[in-house]
Amino acid sequence: MQFVGNKHYYLQFPPINKMSEPTITDFRLSIEADKPTIIFPGPLVVTSEHSETIEQLKEEIKKNPHSKMIELGDGSRWRNQRMRDDRYALRRMPKECPNIENLGLPRWIKALLLQSSMKEQGGLIVVFGQTGAGKTTTFSATIAGRLTLHGGYGLTLEDPPEHPLEGSHGKAGYCEQLDVDELGGYEKAIHTALRCFPAKDSSMLGYGEIRENLTAAELVRIAVDGHLVLATMHAKSIPEGLQRLAAMANAAGEPNANDLLSTGLQLAIHQKFVANGRLDVQALPRDNKASAHIQKGEFSALKEEVKKHFMNNSDDS
Repeated sequence: MQFVGNKHYYLQFPPINKMSEPTITDFRLSIEADKPTIIFPGPLVVTSEHSETIEQLKEEIKKNPHSKMIELGDGSRWRNQRMRDDRYALRRMPKECPNIENLGLPRWIKALLLQSSMKEQGGLIVVFGQTGAGKTTTFSATIAGRLTLHGGYGLTLEDPPEHPLEGSHGKAGYCEQLDVDELGGYEKAIHTALRCFPAKDSSMLGYGEIRENLTAAELVRIAVDGHLVLATMHAKSIPEGLQRLAAMANAAGEPNANDLLSTGLQLAIHQKFVANGRLDVQALPRDNKASAHIQKGEFSALKEEVKKHFMNNSDDS
Protein backbone atom coordinates (compact mmCIF):
# COMPACT_ATOMS: atom_id res chain seq x y z
CA MET A 1 0.00 0.00 0.00
CA GLN A 2 1.30 3.42 -0.92
CA PHE A 3 0.07 6.94 -0.44
CA VAL A 4 0.62 9.97 -2.65
CA GLY A 5 0.10 13.21 -0.79
CA ASN A 6 -2.04 11.27 1.71
CA LYS A 7 -4.89 11.43 -0.76
CA HIS A 8 -5.10 8.24 -2.75
CA TYR A 9 -4.89 4.51 -2.35
CA TYR A 10 -3.05 2.61 -5.04
CA LEU A 11 -3.07 -1.03 -5.87
CA GLN A 12 -1.22 -3.16 -8.38
CA PHE A 13 -3.09 -5.84 -10.28
CA PRO A 14 -0.98 -8.93 -10.96
CA PRO A 15 0.00 -9.61 -14.57
CA ILE A 16 -2.48 -11.71 -16.50
CA ASN A 17 0.12 -14.19 -17.62
CA LYS A 18 3.90 -14.37 -17.60
CA MET A 19 5.36 -15.17 -20.99
CA SER A 20 8.91 -15.58 -22.26
CA GLU A 21 8.28 -12.83 -24.78
CA PRO A 22 7.39 -9.25 -23.73
CA THR A 23 3.96 -9.07 -22.10
CA ILE A 24 1.31 -8.56 -24.76
CA THR A 25 -2.25 -7.58 -24.01
CA ASP A 26 -3.74 -7.25 -27.50
CA PHE A 27 -3.27 -8.17 -31.16
CA ARG A 28 -4.86 -6.65 -34.24
CA LEU A 29 -4.40 -9.17 -37.01
CA SER A 30 -5.64 -10.24 -40.41
CA ILE A 31 -5.73 -13.70 -41.95
CA GLU A 32 -4.22 -12.35 -45.18
CA ALA A 33 -0.42 -12.47 -45.00
CA ASP A 34 0.14 -9.09 -46.67
CA LYS A 35 -1.66 -7.13 -43.93
CA PRO A 36 0.32 -6.09 -40.82
CA THR A 37 -0.30 -7.43 -37.34
CA ILE A 38 -0.18 -4.83 -34.57
CA ILE A 39 0.60 -5.59 -30.93
CA PHE A 40 -0.22 -3.71 -27.74
CA PRO A 41 1.01 -2.12 -25.52
CA GLY A 42 2.11 -0.02 -28.42
CA PRO A 43 0.93 0.09 -31.05
CA LEU A 44 3.92 -1.76 -32.48
CA VAL A 45 4.36 -3.77 -35.64
CA VAL A 46 4.78 -7.44 -34.84
CA THR A 47 8.23 -9.05 -34.93
CA SER A 48 9.39 -12.62 -35.56
CA GLU A 49 9.42 -13.51 -31.86
CA HIS A 50 5.62 -13.36 -31.84
CA SER A 51 5.11 -15.34 -35.05
CA GLU A 52 4.25 -18.66 -33.39
CA THR A 53 1.47 -17.19 -31.27
CA ILE A 54 0.10 -15.23 -34.22
CA GLU A 55 0.04 -18.24 -36.53
CA GLN A 56 -1.80 -20.28 -33.88
CA LEU A 57 -4.36 -17.52 -33.47
CA LYS A 58 -4.86 -17.28 -37.23
CA GLU A 59 -5.41 -21.02 -37.51
CA GLU A 60 -8.03 -20.96 -34.75
CA ILE A 61 -9.81 -18.02 -36.38
CA LYS A 62 -9.84 -19.82 -39.73
CA LYS A 63 -11.47 -22.82 -38.06
CA ASN A 64 -14.16 -20.71 -36.40
CA PRO A 65 -14.10 -17.00 -37.31
CA HIS A 66 -17.14 -16.32 -35.11
CA SER A 67 -15.67 -17.80 -31.94
CA LYS A 68 -15.51 -15.17 -29.21
CA MET A 69 -12.96 -17.00 -27.06
CA ILE A 70 -9.86 -18.80 -28.34
CA GLU A 71 -7.66 -21.06 -26.24
CA LEU A 72 -4.20 -21.99 -27.51
CA GLY A 73 -2.09 -25.02 -26.73
CA ASP A 74 -0.05 -23.11 -24.14
CA GLY A 75 -3.25 -22.46 -22.19
CA SER A 76 -3.49 -18.78 -23.06
CA ARG A 77 -7.01 -17.48 -23.63
CA TRP A 78 -7.88 -14.76 -26.13
CA ARG A 79 -11.11 -12.84 -26.57
CA ASN A 80 -11.83 -12.52 -30.30
CA GLN A 81 -13.77 -9.65 -31.85
CA ARG A 82 -14.24 -9.32 -35.60
CA MET A 83 -13.61 -5.70 -36.59
CA ARG A 84 -14.34 -5.98 -40.32
CA ASP A 85 -13.72 -8.43 -43.15
CA ASP A 86 -10.46 -10.25 -42.41
CA ARG A 87 -9.52 -8.03 -39.42
CA TYR A 88 -9.73 -9.22 -35.82
CA ALA A 89 -9.07 -7.70 -32.40
CA LEU A 90 -7.76 -10.17 -29.81
CA ARG A 91 -7.25 -9.49 -26.12
CA ARG A 92 -5.49 -11.85 -23.76
CA MET A 93 -7.75 -13.12 -20.98
CA PRO A 94 -6.72 -14.55 -17.59
CA LYS A 95 -6.37 -18.30 -17.27
CA GLU A 96 -7.53 -18.29 -13.66
CA CYS A 97 -10.12 -16.44 -11.65
CA PRO A 98 -8.55 -13.51 -9.76
CA ASN A 99 -8.29 -13.81 -5.99
CA ILE A 100 -9.53 -10.75 -4.14
CA GLU A 101 -6.84 -11.27 -1.52
CA ASN A 102 -4.17 -10.68 -4.16
CA LEU A 103 -5.47 -7.43 -5.62
CA GLY A 104 -4.00 -5.19 -2.94
CA LEU A 105 -7.32 -3.53 -2.15
CA PRO A 106 -7.42 -1.38 0.99
CA ARG A 107 -8.84 -3.41 3.86
CA TRP A 108 -11.90 -1.21 4.27
CA ILE A 109 -12.86 -1.51 0.60
CA LYS A 110 -12.31 -5.26 0.58
CA ALA A 111 -14.39 -5.57 3.76
CA LEU A 112 -17.23 -3.63 2.12
CA LEU A 113 -17.13 -5.84 -0.96
CA LEU A 114 -17.27 -9.00 1.15
CA GLN A 115 -19.61 -7.95 3.97
CA SER A 116 -22.01 -10.71 4.93
CA SER A 117 -25.11 -8.55 5.41
CA MET A 118 -25.50 -8.02 1.66
CA LYS A 119 -26.17 -11.72 1.11
CA GLU A 120 -29.57 -11.36 2.78
CA GLN A 121 -30.25 -7.68 2.09
CA GLY A 122 -29.32 -7.72 -1.58
CA GLY A 123 -28.67 -4.47 -3.38
CA LEU A 124 -26.30 -3.10 -6.00
CA ILE A 125 -22.51 -3.04 -6.14
CA VAL A 126 -21.21 -1.15 -9.15
CA VAL A 127 -17.59 -0.78 -10.26
CA PHE A 128 -16.94 2.34 -12.32
CA GLY A 129 -13.93 3.16 -14.45
CA GLN A 130 -12.78 3.70 -17.99
CA THR A 131 -11.59 1.15 -20.53
CA GLY A 132 -8.73 -1.00 -19.26
CA ALA A 133 -9.06 0.08 -15.62
CA GLY A 134 -9.46 -3.45 -14.27
CA LYS A 135 -13.20 -3.21 -13.58
CA THR A 136 -13.83 -6.80 -14.65
CA THR A 137 -10.97 -8.05 -12.47
CA THR A 138 -12.53 -6.47 -9.38
CA PHE A 139 -15.99 -7.64 -10.47
CA SER A 140 -14.90 -11.28 -10.90
CA ALA A 141 -12.72 -11.39 -7.80
CA THR A 142 -15.60 -10.05 -5.69
CA ILE A 143 -18.04 -12.68 -6.98
CA ALA A 144 -15.55 -15.49 -6.36
CA GLY A 145 -14.62 -14.09 -2.95
CA ARG A 146 -18.21 -13.74 -1.78
CA LEU A 147 -19.13 -17.25 -2.92
CA THR A 148 -16.07 -18.68 -1.20
CA LEU A 149 -16.73 -16.83 2.04
CA HIS A 150 -20.53 -16.91 2.26
CA GLY A 151 -21.61 -19.69 -0.09
CA GLY A 152 -24.71 -19.43 -2.24
CA TYR A 153 -25.42 -19.29 -5.95
CA GLY A 154 -24.07 -16.80 -8.44
CA LEU A 155 -24.96 -16.30 -12.09
CA THR A 156 -23.07 -13.96 -14.41
CA LEU A 157 -24.16 -12.40 -17.70
CA GLU A 158 -21.19 -11.45 -19.85
CA ASP A 159 -20.29 -10.90 -23.49
CA PRO A 160 -18.31 -13.11 -23.46
CA PRO A 161 -17.38 -14.45 -20.00
CA GLU A 162 -13.83 -13.24 -19.36
CA HIS A 163 -12.66 -14.88 -16.14
CA PRO A 164 -13.28 -18.59 -15.52
CA LEU A 165 -15.78 -18.31 -12.67
CA GLU A 166 -17.85 -21.36 -13.60
CA GLY A 167 -17.87 -24.03 -10.89
CA SER A 168 -17.51 -24.42 -7.14
CA HIS A 169 -16.09 -21.78 -4.81
CA GLY A 170 -15.24 -22.76 -1.27
CA LYS A 171 -17.41 -25.32 0.48
CA ALA A 172 -20.87 -24.00 -0.41
CA GLY A 173 -20.57 -21.57 -3.32
CA TYR A 174 -21.31 -22.21 -6.98
CA CYS A 175 -21.22 -19.93 -10.02
CA GLU A 176 -22.52 -20.33 -13.55
CA GLN A 177 -21.70 -18.05 -16.48
CA LEU A 178 -23.96 -17.19 -19.40
CA ASP A 179 -22.92 -15.67 -22.70
CA VAL A 180 -25.52 -13.00 -23.35
CA ASP A 181 -25.03 -13.12 -27.12
CA GLU A 182 -26.25 -16.70 -27.11
CA LEU A 183 -29.37 -15.59 -25.23
CA GLY A 184 -30.27 -12.77 -27.60
CA GLY A 185 -28.74 -9.83 -25.77
CA TYR A 186 -28.52 -8.45 -22.24
CA GLU A 187 -32.21 -7.65 -21.81
CA LYS A 188 -33.34 -11.19 -22.62
CA ALA A 189 -30.44 -12.59 -20.61
CA ILE A 190 -31.60 -10.78 -17.47
CA HIS A 191 -35.04 -12.38 -17.69
CA THR A 192 -33.42 -15.77 -18.31
CA ALA A 193 -31.19 -15.30 -15.27
CA LEU A 194 -34.11 -14.45 -13.00
CA ARG A 195 -35.92 -17.61 -14.09
CA CYS A 196 -32.78 -19.61 -13.37
CA PHE A 197 -32.40 -18.42 -9.78
CA PRO A 198 -33.24 -21.14 -7.24
CA ALA A 199 -36.36 -20.70 -5.13
CA LYS A 200 -36.12 -19.47 -1.55
CA ASP A 201 -32.52 -18.39 -1.93
CA SER A 202 -30.89 -14.97 -2.12
CA SER A 203 -28.82 -15.34 -5.27
CA MET A 204 -26.15 -13.12 -6.75
CA LEU A 205 -26.34 -11.70 -10.28
CA GLY A 206 -23.18 -10.53 -12.00
CA TYR A 207 -23.77 -8.22 -14.95
CA GLY A 208 -20.77 -7.66 -17.20
CA GLU A 209 -21.25 -4.05 -18.27
CA ILE A 210 -24.18 -1.62 -18.18
CA ARG A 211 -24.50 -0.12 -21.65
CA GLU A 212 -28.20 0.14 -22.46
CA ASN A 213 -31.02 2.13 -20.90
CA LEU A 214 -33.39 -0.82 -20.55
CA THR A 215 -30.88 -2.97 -18.75
CA ALA A 216 -29.99 -0.08 -16.42
CA ALA A 217 -33.65 0.15 -15.46
CA GLU A 218 -33.93 -3.62 -14.94
CA LEU A 219 -30.88 -3.74 -12.69
CA VAL A 220 -31.97 -0.94 -10.35
CA ARG A 221 -35.31 -2.74 -9.98
CA ILE A 222 -33.73 -6.14 -9.32
CA ALA A 223 -31.41 -4.62 -6.72
CA VAL A 224 -34.35 -3.73 -4.46
CA ASP A 225 -35.94 -7.18 -4.78
CA GLY A 226 -33.54 -9.04 -2.50
CA HIS A 227 -30.92 -10.15 -5.01
CA LEU A 228 -27.35 -8.90 -4.83
CA VAL A 229 -26.39 -7.38 -8.19
CA LEU A 230 -22.80 -6.68 -9.21
CA ALA A 231 -22.08 -4.71 -12.37
CA THR A 232 -19.47 -2.60 -14.12
CA MET A 233 -19.96 0.65 -15.99
CA HIS A 234 -17.85 3.22 -17.82
CA ALA A 235 -17.55 6.49 -15.90
CA LYS A 236 -14.89 9.02 -14.90
CA SER A 237 -16.01 9.18 -11.26
CA ILE A 238 -18.52 7.76 -8.80
CA PRO A 239 -20.88 10.80 -8.89
CA GLU A 240 -20.80 10.88 -12.70
CA GLY A 241 -21.41 7.14 -12.91
CA LEU A 242 -24.37 7.14 -10.54
CA GLN A 243 -25.91 10.13 -12.27
CA ARG A 244 -25.55 8.42 -15.63
CA LEU A 245 -27.00 5.16 -14.28
CA ALA A 246 -30.07 6.96 -12.93
CA ALA A 247 -30.48 8.92 -16.17
CA MET A 248 -30.29 5.75 -18.27
CA ALA A 249 -32.92 4.02 -16.13
CA ASN A 250 -35.14 7.10 -16.35
CA ALA A 251 -34.73 7.24 -20.13
CA ALA A 252 -35.95 3.64 -20.27
CA GLY A 253 -39.23 4.68 -18.65
CA GLU A 254 -38.43 4.16 -14.97
CA PRO A 255 -39.77 7.35 -13.31
CA ASN A 256 -38.55 6.26 -9.87
CA ALA A 257 -34.95 5.69 -10.93
CA ASN A 258 -33.47 7.96 -8.25
CA ASP A 259 -35.60 6.38 -5.53
CA LEU A 260 -34.68 2.86 -6.61
CA LEU A 261 -30.99 3.68 -6.84
CA SER A 262 -30.94 5.41 -3.46
CA THR A 263 -32.64 2.38 -1.89
CA GLY A 264 -30.72 -0.35 -3.69
CA LEU A 265 -27.16 0.97 -3.87
CA GLN A 266 -24.88 -0.79 -1.40
CA LEU A 267 -21.48 0.21 -2.73
CA ALA A 268 -19.95 2.16 -5.61
CA ILE A 269 -16.27 1.93 -6.50
CA HIS A 270 -14.24 3.87 -9.04
CA GLN A 271 -10.81 2.86 -10.24
CA LYS A 272 -8.34 4.21 -12.77
CA PHE A 273 -4.74 3.53 -13.73
CA VAL A 274 -2.16 6.18 -12.93
CA ALA A 275 1.62 6.39 -13.22
CA ASN A 276 3.70 3.19 -13.10
CA GLY A 277 0.68 0.99 -13.82
CA ARG A 278 -0.90 1.59 -10.43
CA LEU A 279 -4.58 1.94 -9.80
CA ASP A 280 -6.33 4.74 -7.90
CA VAL A 281 -9.35 3.35 -6.01
CA GLN A 282 -12.20 5.29 -4.39
CA ALA A 283 -15.36 3.98 -2.76
CA LEU A 284 -18.80 5.20 -1.69
CA PRO A 285 -20.58 2.79 0.66
CA ARG A 286 -24.25 3.10 1.46
CA ASP A 287 -25.16 5.59 4.18
CA ASN A 288 -28.14 7.85 4.91
CA LYS A 289 -26.53 11.03 3.60
CA ALA A 290 -25.42 9.54 0.28
CA SER A 291 -28.83 7.90 -0.18
CA ALA A 292 -30.57 11.23 0.42
CA HIS A 293 -28.41 12.98 -2.17
CA ILE A 294 -29.16 10.27 -4.76
CA GLN A 295 -32.89 10.39 -4.06
CA LYS A 296 -32.90 14.18 -4.59
CA GLY A 297 -30.74 13.94 -7.70
CA GLU A 298 -27.90 15.83 -6.00
CA PHE A 299 -25.16 13.76 -7.58
CA SER A 300 -22.49 16.46 -7.50
CA ALA A 301 -22.80 16.49 -3.69
CA LEU A 302 -21.53 12.90 -3.65
CA LYS A 303 -17.99 14.17 -4.29
CA GLU A 304 -17.78 15.28 -0.67
CA GLU A 305 -19.21 11.96 0.51
CA VAL A 306 -16.54 10.03 -1.40
CA LYS A 307 -13.85 12.27 0.10
CA LYS A 308 -15.32 11.84 3.60
CA HIS A 309 -15.22 8.06 3.42
CA PHE A 310 -11.64 8.13 2.22
CA MET A 311 -10.52 10.43 5.03
CA ASN A 312 -12.34 8.31 7.63
CA ASN A 313 -10.52 5.19 6.41
CA SER A 314 -7.17 6.61 5.34
CA ASP A 315 -5.32 4.71 8.07
CA ASP A 316 -6.97 1.37 7.24
CA SER A 317 -4.66 0.00 4.59
